Amino acid sequence: MSTQKKLRRKQIKRNRRISLCISILSVSFLLIIFLCNFKVTAEKPAIYKYYTEVRVDRGDTLWSIADRFMTEEYTSRRAYVREIQQINNLGCELQYGKRILVPYYSEEVK
Repeated sequence: MSTQKKLRRKQIKRNRRISLCISILSVSFLLIIFLCNFKVTAEKPAIYKYYTEVRVDRGDTLWSIADRFMTEEYTSRRAYVREIQQINNLGCELQYGKRILVPYYSEEVK
């Protein structure tokens, strides 16, 4: 066999290996992109805001009501108390027996 034929065969084998490596890398890259995008695009469940009516009991404060009804969507107890005050046109004092609206979030559709 001539030297040229041997060189040509080696070159063909080398090109096949390079093509195989490029194909494997391409498929791996596409799989990584697909899996990363799948995790990022996963939908979060819908969260709905609701209001419930609460009767003020003896000793209740806006802060104690916040402790009972505040959900994790609120950044702080203070922000939650302010929202209760705004909804009900309240100051700092609550009257025993009065009914107030209290917001909360839920994934359930009601």
